[in-house]
Amino acid sequence: MDGISVYSEDTRTTLVPNEFIDYYMPRANGTFVKVYLYLLRCLTAPGAGFGISVIADALEETEKDIIRALSYWEKNNVLSLTKEADSLTGITLLDLNVDPSLP
Repeated sequence: MDGISVYSEDTRTTLVPNEFIDYYMPRANGTFVKVYLYLLRCLTAPGAGFGISVIADALEETEKDIIRALSYWEKNNVLSLTKEADSLTGITLLDLNVDPSLP
């Protein structure tokens, strides 16, 4: 049925870029998608404790799976990882610009 409106009375929301939903999400496995969504959620709670083990515990995944997901998103230009002495020190979520000529 056309003409359905979507709204929420709850203002405690996390926004997901349309480009992520339309282009990146269908091509990624479920764990990778969970990690990206969790990172978006963390943007609205900057004072909360944060780290690979925190993400792994929250998503009931292994730390290796979290690192694999972060590497995947970095290779796909969704985020940028900052490392010092082989230790992850920062994650920057990038602006999602999708080349319309890509499949």
